[in-house]
Amino acid sequence: MLSPAALDLLTEYWFQYGHPKGWLFPKQFDPSRPIDTFYLSRHIHEHERRLGWTERLTCHSFRHAFGTHLYENGTDLLTIKALMGHKSLYSTVLYVHLSSRHLSGIVSPFDQTGGRSHAES
Repeated sequence: MLSPAALDLLTEYWFQYGHPKGWLFPKQFDPSRPIDTFYLSRHIHEHERRLGWTERLTCHSFRHAFGTHLYENGTDLLTIKALMGHKSLYSTVLYVHLSSRHLSGIVSPFDQTGGRSHAES
């Protein structure tokens, strides 16, 4: 799934870097191969250090954030499973953690059935 905003950024990059025909992000010393996550992680960690942050982000962090944000925005787990390419729903359940924002919006079944509150007595 590619958002139109991300496609616009990638298209701009494609034009700016001379319409690459192979990998959009090739490996630095072997353009026949894609850039590796180690190289990207090293640059992410450099930015974290400059910001005074603890080195915690990895390329996988962005994948996890994607799945988590889908879940927080109401996407059902079967759809997230398909988008993430998981074979098992169990992988998706472990991968997508509950956020406090999601939990704060849950209404008690008692309140949904018209139960009386202590304040009403």
